[in-house]
Amino acid sequence: MNLPEALSETCPKCQAKMRKRKSSNGPFWSCSRYPDCTGARAISKPIAKRTSRSSNKTGGSRKPKP
Repeated sequence: MNLPEALSETCPKCQAKMRKRKSSNGPFWSCSRYPDCTGARAISKPIAKRTSRSSNKTGGSRKPKP
C-alpha cells in the first residue's frame, strides 16, 4: 500500500497542512483537505551543477573525420 508521507507545508488556498504525494510528473505537495480544496505546490528540485565538457570518456580531443 502506497500512503502519502507525513503532513508538512501549508496550503496556499486554505492554510491546512499539505501532504507529499507522487505522480507521473514527480513529487508534489497536495492539500490534505482534497477534494474539498485543490491546493497544490510543486516541490522544487535542487539545481544540478553543470559538468565540464573537457572531461569526456575518450580522454582526448575530438578530431574531425577525413
